Amino acid sequence: MNSAIKKKIILHIPYAVAGLLATNFGEAWRLTEGVDPSRKVLTLMTTLQTAFANPLPSFHLFDLMIGAICALVFYLAVYMRGKNAKKYRHNMEYGSARWGAYYQLQGIVYGRKGGQRHDAVQQDHRAILPPFSW
Repeated sequence: MNSAIKKKIILHIPYAVAGLLATNFGEAWRLTEGVDPSRKVLTLMTTLQTAFANPLPSFHLFDLMIGAICALVFYLAVYMRGKNAKKYRHNMEYGSARWGAYYQLQGIVYGRKGGQRHDAVQQDHRAILPPFSW
């Protein structure tokens, strides 16, 4: 078997397993009593116990369709999460804040000439720097 095909099959196994487990939801819906959906939703909770009592998936056509839809939704959720993920750069600075060494922060908090403090910056960096005198 080609390694590329084998890799794709291995990547899609979790979706197939989730789809087969979701066939039990289709079985529970099929076994509920009632004609209209509102009555079926009310009795669905009691039927879920019956459907999940058997750990094997149901191979009824309606159940397989529900399982395929659930697997597709699961795949799309993972795909969209991967598309929206930020591109983190490994071993590089991330974000707009730049934190330097202690001597670099001294220039920000105490001013370049030393002695006078910038009051606005002092509030932000009070937990970082101890009092410093030149």
